[in-house]
Amino acid sequence: MGVHMNFMFSAWVDLVSAIGMIVALSFAYARFRRVLRFRRLNELALGASFGVVAILEMHHQIEPMPGLFIDMRNVPIALAGAFLGGPAALVTLAMAVFARATFGGVGMYSGMLAMVFALGAGRLWAYWYSTADSRGVKAMFVLAALTSLHLAGGLILPPETAIWFYTNAAPSILLLNMLTIPLLAAGLEAERLSYENEHSLRASVAVDEDTGLLPVEAMQRECIIRATALSDGSYTHALVVNLRSDGFLSVWNTALMRKRLLAAMRLRLQSVLPQCDLACIIGASSLVLPLTQAELFNIELTKVSVRRAATEDPYETTGFAAHRISIDCEVVDLQAGDDLHACLASPKHQQGPLLPAKTEYHAVPFRNRVEQAQTPGPLSEV
Repeated sequence: MGVHMNFMFSAWVDLVSAIGMIVALSFAYARFRRVLRFRRLNELALGASFGVVAILEMHHQIEPMPGLFIDMRNVPIALAGAFLGGPAALVTLAMAVFARATFGGVGMYSGMLAMVFALGAGRLWAYWYSTADSRGVKAMFVLAALTSLHLAGGLILPPETAIWFYTNAAPSILLLNMLTIPLLAAGLEAERLSYENEHSLRASVAVDEDTGLLPVEAMQRECIIRATALSDGSYTHALVVNLRSDGFLSVWNTALMRKRLLAAMRLRLQSVLPQCDLACIIGASSLVLPLTQAELFNIELTKVSVRRAATEDPYETTGFAAHRISIDCEVVDLQAGDDLHACLASPKHQQGPLLPAKTEYHAVPFRNRVEQAQTPGPLSEV
């Protein structure tokens, strides 16, 4: 009886500590999603943060008998499965399983199995509610009930230990799950909706106030729609035109001037890339131009045409003489899932898209191409 009372007191103390740690986790959940622009890095950081909380929960454990540790580590694991992607949730599980293995004991394998059950319950809940715009109170209690299936891990305990576990510990753990998980899940859900609403508001802006071009989010959304409709590789990549710096004495030395220069450049490029209506500006020195299948396949010719159209004639500015500019071109993958601001900072995009093996593309002058077209081939000679 004394052991049972001690467990109940420790369990309620652990309830308070669990709420405190996972409330902090909800802050980290919101912060990482806003600060980290690379999707993979974001997933890794979120998975690691949930894993750290699961490990901390293991240090709020009680040991009613040698080798049997009881704590609330399955709560952050289930929440990771419910609110993070698959790779991030696996990071959380791997960290928690490794930490539990260091404790050892008669309940080690049971505890590991329970963690797998908790993660699976979270992923199953996420799948069930994947089409819902929002998840209400009922959904949160469904998550708590599913998470409690981790108690089935106790079935592989030795018979006497399993009887004690299901008689004394399991009811209290079930009660704690039903009290804590809906509250904590509701906090994470509120953060998720807040982040998605912010993203929707940014994407709903019609045009950039300085240039009249689409904002980045609107351009990406439109490219996704067109790429889905065409299904031929069009609008899955974009050509990024970067202005070269001419020093602080350049007439384009302010962000507003460079933005207006890029907007003027977009008008010149309409003859080369007809889909320039989807162009957008990132920062103050990069113009993003979605590519069709033909332009992507002949990317070197596309780059040559863009460079010629953008730099062949000088640009006039009010109160100044006309000035020429220099540019660099690179290709980015619009389907990579990363924020384009961070994507442009990655050196991997300097390599361009993957083209068919052993295929080279060279810029052939228009005059040479006309002469080649007029030269009869073998079939014409026959």
